[in-house]
Amino acid sequence: MSYVVGVDAGGTKTLALVSDLAGHVVGAGKAGPGNFQAIGVDLAKGQVKKAIDLALDAAGVTAEDLKAAFYGMAGADRPADFAIIEKFLTEINPAPRMGLENDATIALRAATGDGVGVVAVCGTGTNVIGFNREGRRVQVGGLGYMFGDGAGANHIGVLAVRMATRGQDGRGKPTVLYDMLCEKLHLKNLDDLVERFYPGSDERVHVAFLAPLVFEAARRGDEVACDILREVGEELAIAILAALRKLFPPNDAVKVVLSGGVFANTDDPVMTATLKARVLGEFPAAEFILLKDPPVLGAVLLALDLAGVEITPGVRDTLWRTWKTHL
Repeated sequence: MSYVVGVDAGGTKTLALVSDLAGHVVGAGKAGPGNFQAIGVDLAKGQVKKAIDLALDAAGVTAEDLKAAFYGMAGADRPADFAIIEKFLTEINPAPRMGLENDATIALRAATGDGVGVVAVCGTGTNVIGFNREGRRVQVGGLGYMFGDGAGANHIGVLAVRMATRGQDGRGKPTVLYDMLCEKLHLKNLDDLVERFYPGSDERVHVAFLAPLVFEAARRGDEVACDILREVGEELAIAILAALRKLFPPNDAVKVVLSGGVFANTDDPVMTATLKARVLGEFPAAEFILLKDPPVLGAVLLALDLAGVEITPGVRDTLWRTWKTHL
């Protein structure tokens, strides 16, 4: 029997799914982050290989049984990035056919079926990618704060610390975020974070895990938290619109996919509403899809494409029905 493997290597974790050619998921593997830009080539390669090996072991499948593999990779942004990633994937890829794209692309395929539309990923970081019906690809952002990105859980966490500090010392509005952050971080004063953020400390702080506090404070009606989420929603909308304008006419009923942990795992009273209002003001027929299923399913669909499988409704339904028993 023949199989394919799909991989989603993100900034927080790497997932691999093994499926037969009818869409039955038979094994899954999970490992650490696979973004080489964040952790380096060797570590990223090791985590991707670990996820694949675990999935193959769980499925009882060998490399000889595989027809194709598709990799959705965080950090695959520029041609130079693709060259680096393709080189290290070639060293560990177990399948005779291999495909590679940015991890946002697999989310778009998972949500739309045909891969046409625009996807905004808001996870640890953020990225926007779109494809039109002619196959033209546009990417907006994905390189971090210095290069214009203004969203993602880590960015929201930074804004939380920043605005809580400003509220506490009188430069900004008072906010419940100050006490919430101190409690979460087990600190008496928020400025005790200085040793962790700046040189001289052995501890590197990632603040994406603080983002849920901003959503909680917004649900309580905290004005500062709501302002943060409005700002992030506006930034996401600006990136989405930049991609839409290059790919679709304003009256097109284009699909806009919202993907990533920030969208999927938060009860959001402000950010998504802000984003939608801004986009609909220019593309009134846009259809929003919130992807709550794992984007790795899109990688499996793309691997099945490589294997020459026609993606019928039955194949897709089988894939969606069987993955839950493995992840």
